[in-house]
Amino acid sequence: MARSFNGTSDRITLGNNTILSLNIPITLAAWFNLQAPGGYGQIYIDYDTSAGQFYGMNANNAAIGFQANVGSFSGATGNSNNVWIHAAVTVDASGNAVIYRNGVSDGTNTGITWNPLGSHSAEIGADFLSGDARFMQGYIADVAVWNINLSALEALALARGARPWTIRSANLKGWWPLDGLQSPEPDLSGNANNGTLTGTALVFGPPYMQFTPRWWQTLPPPPPPPFVLMPQIVT
Repeated sequence: MARSFNGTSDRITLGNNTILSLNIPITLAAWFNLQAPGGYGQIYIDYDTSAGQFYGMNANNAAIGFQANVGSFSGATGNSNNVWIHAAVTVDASGNAVIYRNGVSDGTNTGITWNPLGSHSAEIGADFLSGDARFMQGYIADVAVWNINLSALEALALARGARPWTIRSANLKGWWPLDGLQSPEPDLSGNANNGTLTGTALVFGPPYMQFTPRWWQTLPPPPPPPFVLMPQIVT
């Protein structure tokens, strides 16, 4: 499943949880499906307006883009409407970045940098940095943020349907499946940075992405297996 964004007001506000106040290395990933030609769709952004620092990922018909205080760049391949596409951006500790489109490298850049974010906010589907504009007109699912640069094979695994919690789970700082079934939208990374909804609607999701059970967000952890005493053999 996924969430539909109307391109004018729909967004998900993630607040200012310090867990998302990240610097490089970092990875962003998400599925998106554009629904309007020529539009600009913000997928994810984290920004500090007081210091002018930010990082984020967006998409339009021209390309997938990565935003940063220094070194913003775009991929080389255009994106058709009404097609699910997987996007990922990795930035290593030296500021070397790769944009992956459906698991394949689509652009690189160097010198990516921003200062660690202090007073900041994060958002899905819109861009606070531009005055709460650049709204996504389309669908978004499985948004995830890691504090590590994933490998090319890991980016390919995500594009082939691996869920974010199965890849470097210890470094997963935010994961919003966007199944469209709960409000607030739960963060299933374990950090509980749940998203406040403004609009959005439930739609069918990417072909590879199965429904996500609401493990610890709604259910207690499963009980441990029963302890069984094995019979002793007396000789």
